[in-house]
Amino acid sequence: MEGSVPFFDGTPPAPCLLDRMTTRNHSRDPAPKPTPPSVYAECPWLVPKDVPEVVAFIRAHGTEVAFRRGEATRFGEGNAVYLIEEGLVATQPGRVGDYERIIGLFGPERILGLIRAVGRGRRKMPLQATALTPVRAVRLEIGRVLDFIEADPALHARVLRNALHKAESQIDGVIMNDGLPLYARVLWALEVLTLDLDGDEEDVEDGPCPLPTGITITEIGLLVHASREMTSRAVGDAVRAGVVRKEGRRLLIDRKTLRRALLELHG
Repeated sequence: MEGSVPFFDGTPPAPCLLDRMTTRNHSRDPAPKPTPPSVYAECPWLVPKDVPEVVAFIRAHGTEVAFRRGEATRFGEGNAVYLIEEGLVATQPGRVGDYERIIGLFGPERILGLIRAVGRGRRKMPLQATALTPVRAVRLEIGRVLDFIEADPALHARVLRNALHKAESQIDGVIMNDGLPLYARVLWALEVLTLDLDGDEEDVEDGPCPLPTGITITEIGLLVHASREMTSRAVGDAVRAGVVRKEGRRLLIDRKTLRRALLELHG
């Protein structure tokens, strides 16, 4: 899986995006930040940003590609990594039973496939990525990326530590899905999905905040490991609690009400 121990070389891990809120109007009544009931990481599902030097190398030498919303790629079987520049990507293991599960979320400045590359090289893994929104990325062959990383032992060590942080985020998502009731999991999914993926530190905005373009109840269900029907009922409970408002097929999230609900659940 593609995560919280400190960076021993003095480079701090990428801050969890729960610390980076979106807004266009700074509120005089900011909502307190809820703390997820995590074991390893500060932020479930959503992996931290990659090491800046590796991001810059891929950006300078790679090829730009684009994925339509809903488009999937079996990145665990290919020979390249993908630097996400814009949009949101979900990672999934091979199909389990009759439904799929999301185990990780990758936003801008995250490198899809780098954990596999530094751990297994080109050996195949049953991993798939699906674009939850329109995605712009940069593709570069695994061999070139590994040559760059392994030429600098200190950089190599930082990349390995970053891979650990990514794994921790995804493991905590699995733990949360196994240990929390569905309603709580759906609320945390809404919190993570409405974060500022570009990382600008701003307050939670007043008024309704839409989910990223096109994300559906079915995809929320894949993230919280529940059927669409069960997830829809939990979203209905969130509507009655004032956390969510529906406009046709769109879900609008009241971030402050959502945070108050999470604080009531977990303190």
